[in-house]
Amino acid sequence: MINFKIATSKSELLKVFNLRYLIYFKKMGGEFNGLNHNNETLRDELDDSSSINIISESSKKNILGTIRVNMYSNNNNIPDFFKSNFEVNTFLKQGYKSFIYISFPCIHEDYEETSLIKTLIKRTIKFSLENKNSLIILNSRDYLVPFWEKFGFKKYKKAFTTETFEKISNPMYIQLDDEKIRSNEKSAFYNQVNKQAI
Repeated sequence: MINFKIATSKSELLKVFNLRYLIYFKKMGGEFNGLNHNNETLRDELDDSSSINIISESSKKNILGTIRVNMYSNNNNIPDFFKSNFEVNTFLKQGYKSFIYISFPCIHEDYEETSLIKTLIKRTIKFSLENKNSLIILNSRDYLVPFWEKFGFKKYKKAFTTETFEKISNPMYIQLDDEKIRSNEKSAFYNQVNKQAI
């Protein structure tokens, strides 16, 4: 049986950070702040204020996939990184009182050919709605932009690079209160996610 939950225990979090290391460093060869080669973990400062959603296999207590979710409201504790690279003030001026930033989505190598990554993202969108957040932002590598567009995400500003993100990152967003997204005719996806129990 597969469970969707928030990682809370130290052992679950360690498994998450190990999985990130395996996928983002060993497999993809990425360089990130927070790599610990001794413990084979990938963890940074945003983990201190995040909810980490995981899909786990209850019978074996294995973590099959994970995605990090950071929630921010108004200008309280919003890192400058988001204000400069994501221009979140533009959204806040439109009346949004909060937003979610998702990062480090990954699925264990043994399950990459399954639909688990889609399930994880859909359930994270549902998590956003349950917490009354209708704006989600993320940064995507060029080759993943079409993948995120399938979920309704859109690029909204020029790509950027920083010391942390050495490769080009494309800021993307989805507005879950957008009438076009909520419409039955134009987006069955929104309604499916809103009603779905995963």
